[in-house]
Amino acid sequence: MGLFIPAIWKAINDRLSGDSTLVALLANGSANSITCFLPTPANDANAAYPWVVYKLDQHFPDDAFQTRVHTLRFEVHLYVQERPPSSVSADPMILLAKIHERVLGDWANQSGAPSYGLDRFVPDPSSYTGDAATDYTPDLIVYSEAGTSDLSESGLLHWAMTFEVHMSKVKP
Repeated sequence: MGLFIPAIWKAINDRLSGDSTLVALLANGSANSITCFLPTPANDANAAYPWVVYKLDQHFPDDAFQTRVHTLRFEVHLYVQERPPSSVSADPMILLAKIHERVLGDWANQSGAPSYGLDRFVPDPSSYTGDAATDYTPDLIVYSEAGTSDLSESGLLHWAMTFEVHMSKVKP
């Protein structure tokens, strides 16, 4: 594991939790519902949903002669209750689709960089400070695949999205 992994984790979390429209769709309207782990068992009837959970899927070096490159493949999992409490008025599939749209972003509708979401987002390396400091430069984050998981026994709808980002450092 390299120090660039905490840097990209911070960039992902900052990007998603900075989207007030996405946060409003999540459990209790809280950015605390964007995390790198699911804090309660999926079948916990008292858990507040929806959640956005990101995790590292693969990490592999892809060096060139004068550049050190690491490719990170990460997944973003979306969890929505199949049968939400009566206080939630949104249809679970529509809510899942809205969250998916915010995480994916609006790159396809923009002439340049996306205004929200992760697809084609380029993290700002100057924001990496403290434990997230790194001398690696991120490339744009690219959406690479989608998939579903069957959590019907747990009472949750689950959608998984896969993204890739290259982190590089030129040899001095």
